[in-house]
Amino acid sequence: MMMPYKRMKAFISNLSGIIFCQTTRDRIPLCSIEEIDLSQKTVSIHCKGVRTPIKLTFDEIINDDMILSNLSPKHASWIGYYYGKYYSDLITTKNASHHDSSNFDFSTCNTPCQFNMVMLTRNGELIYLDKNNKTHVISPIKAATQDGLICGFNPIQACYIGILAGSSRARKPRFNKNPKNIHLNLVK
Repeated sequence: MMMPYKRMKAFISNLSGIIFCQTTRDRIPLCSIEEIDLSQKTVSIHCKGVRTPIKLTFDEIINDDMILSNLSPKHASWIGYYYGKYYSDLITTKNASHHDSSNFDFSTCNTPCQFNMVMLTRNGELIYLDKNNKTHVISPIKAATQDGLICGFNPIQACYIGILAGSSRARKPRFNKNPKNIHLNLVK
């Protein structure tokens, strides 16, 4: 006899809530990245206790707190990086049929970790605190590429740092930094 859909969904939701509480407290990642397919914009995730990998699109995985919080901070930052590039491409191409900002619901949580994100500067630099409440300033790209640093953040914050790094990599410079090519015209 098959279980009704609503009961099955409630059962899975309750079970995932129990797993979420246990793993975020103990900081043991239950999931890892199997594959990132850039052509299909999908990520294959392997979770402990499940034989087959779970295949999710970038939009699905970035809005799934359960999976993100059960990844290692390094893997979460990779997902964030590729999502940042993907999201920037959607915005720059102005493809309205695929871009819906209401689907992007992302918030960083403040949990006790080695490092804690505080804010961004106007230049896009990341300001974070260490355990001694000392502030540090670093670019999101440098933070995402330094293993010792990114592993000190919780997975949700690491994913957000990856998003910032990916979106800043995808941006093109707004102005030419070579002063020889600048031509000024006098306007009266």
